[in-house]
Amino acid sequence: MAWEKFDHYSGVGRPRKESGISITKGGIALNTAAVIQHGYEDIKYVSLWYDREGDRIGMKCELSDSDKKGRYRLTNQRGYRVVRASAFMRAYSLYEHRGIYPIEVMADGMLVITLNKKMAEEGKS
Repeated sequence: MAWEKFDHYSGVGRPRKESGISITKGGIALNTAAVIQHGYEDIKYVSLWYDREGDRIGMKCELSDSDKKGRYRLTNQRGYRVVRASAFMRAYSLYEHRGIYPIEVMADGMLVITLNKKMAEEGKS
C-alpha cells in the first residue's frame, strides 16, 4: 500500500489534483490546483469574458482595479479563489451550468472553460 500525503491546500474534503473552474450558486471558483498551476495566488482582480458562439467563459487576471468597469475582485474562500459575479452569471444564464470544468489556457493567458465539457466527478458514474 502506497502512502499519499494530504496537502491541505488541495481543498476541503478530498484533495483535487486536477485544476478546474467551478460554476456554483455563488459565482465562479478556481480550485487550489488551478490557483497554483496558473499563478493566481496573489491575483486580486480579474475580468470575465463570454463567447456566445463557443459557449465558453474566459477569466483574465488584471493588475489593478483602476478601471473598475468589468473588473471583479478575486477572494479566498475555503481553499478556492472565488469571483462573485451575479450580474455576469444572470446576463448569460450561467447558473444552469453548475459544475466543474477543465481549464484551457489561451496564448494571452486567459483561462477558458467550455460549458459543454464538464469534468467527470470522482466517485460518480
